[in-house]
Amino acid sequence: MRRALQGYLDALPSGIHEALRGVMYEALRASPPTPIVFNWEAAYDYGLHITQTPDTVMTPGVISITLRGRYPDDDHPLSEAMAEFARSRAKAKSSGKRSKPAKRKASTKS
Repeated sequence: MRRALQGYLDALPSGIHEALRGVMYEALRASPPTPIVFNWEAAYDYGLHITQTPDTVMTPGVISITLRGRYPDDDHPLSEAMAEFARSRAKAKSSGKRSKPAKRKASTKS
């Protein structure tokens, strides 16, 4: 389970990594440390939602972090198309040929 979770976390974009690092740093730096609750929900793209409730007389404060993203085995629908595009660009660059811009059709509107 830990290996699967680590793989998922490693795949997150670097901006989300930094946001998580900052939140965890501040939570541990607080005196006493602020508890963190992690949640996950399915989403098309990666996302991060953070809420923090302050301490009250009745309850301690808590930070809630919701990670959003695809299921771990669910590839992005454009991933293969983007990989093919990158391969064709690299091939064109290595051959030294530049593709010609598309010709524009004259407008028929008057």
